[in-house]
Amino acid sequence: MARLIRWRQIVTNPAIEESVLVGYCHGHAILRDGWIVTSRVKYIDRAKAQACTCNTMYDLGGELDPREPLPSEVQYAVFNMLCRNLVKRGYKLDLGMILKTIEEISRPLLDDDHGTKIQ
Repeated sequence: MARLIRWRQIVTNPAIEESVLVGYCHGHAILRDGWIVTSRVKYIDRAKAQACTCNTMYDLGGELDPREPLPSEVQYAVFNMLCRNLVKRGYKLDLGMILKTIEEISRPLLDDDHGTKIQ
């Protein structure tokens, strides 16, 4: 079974609670070891440390520290996937939306100094 470490769940469509996982994968049947963006998440079982996406079942290692931003190697892939999904759903992309999305995927989830969620 493929193993995903330093992973984070990324919501791609809040209206229907759709998300993907981003993480460092090894042991995948098709993909080379490295950073990936998964297909849509079907479920995450934290007790069993497993996740099932549309295409693959993953053993989950440790999550990416919420104080860390997404690694630069995967930021472009996440941004590209989010923009394609928005366009498919009929949204018009403007510069403000693009800049906001880039900012959101390139920063940590938590403040380094206080451990509080960044808004």
